[in-house]
Amino acid sequence: MNLDNKKIVTTENKSVLSSNETVFHYSQSDKTIIEKYKGGSILEGLIIGKQTKVWIRKSFSKGKSTLIKV
Repeated sequence: MNLDNKKIVTTENKSVLSSNETVFHYSQSDKTIIEKYKGGSILEGLIIGKQTKVWIRKSFSKGKSTLIKV
């Protein structure tokens, strides 16, 4: 799955600081993924990672997210 130029918002999450006002914006170049996020009580955040063949199937949060069009 390529995450380049995808945006995700949290629609329900009671266990962390993100809310439906927090937008997670992804960019991807080859296997490098950058996630920038802000909104709600979060001023700004950044995560840089590498895509691998291993995907975590069990979520540790009890929230829900929605993919939105850019």
